[in-house]
This record gives sequence, structure tokens and C-alpha cells, in this order.
Amino acid sequence: MLGRRRVSVTTYEHDDQGRLVRAITVHDPEWLDDDRDWAAADLQEQANACEGCGFPRDETTDPANEGAYVALEPVKCHGCAPMTRKKEKLEDPRDHIFQVRKVR
Repeated sequence: MLGRRRVSVTTYEHDDQGRLVRAITVHDPEWLDDDRDWAAADLQEQANACEGCGFPRDETTDPANEGAYVALEPVKCHGCAPMTRKKEKLEDPRDHIFQVRKVR
């Protein structure tokens, strides 16, 4: 899809008196080869991402890259902070969906 406009063509068939007997609509494919290639590459990239840092696992586990990464200073997310406080008050927060709303 990648932002392209879908194309649909309708062909109308009429009988000898000019009455509509059939309308056939044909749509272009929803996914082109490029769309499938991009989707497959994205899935592969997601599957290779380290769950901790998000970088590609085949890169971060390569011994040649030891010492190539540094941890940045943490920053506080003022949207997540109230959710974290709410979670801490619950006995089992795993079965809850947390939302946050900006009030000012």
C-alpha cells in the first residue's frame, strides 16, 4: 500500500433491451511485491531486535562489538510516572490496562 491509491474498475453488462444484468468490479491487488518485501523485511528486523536495548541481536551479540555501546542517562517520562505509581498500588497489575491523559 505505501500510500498508493487503489484502483477499481467496474464493467457493466446489459441485455438486448439495455437492462443491466451484471456488474463486475475488479480491484488491483491490495499488496504488491514491494509491499510484501517491505513487510517481510520489517518482520525480520523486529524478530532480530534485542528485547532489552532494541538493537539488532546479530550485531549486539557479536564479540567484535564488545565495548561498542554505552548506556545513556535515564530520562523520566512524565506520562509513564503516574501509571507506574498506580501499578505499584495494585496487588496484581498484569490484568489491568493503564491509560494516561494529559491534563494541562
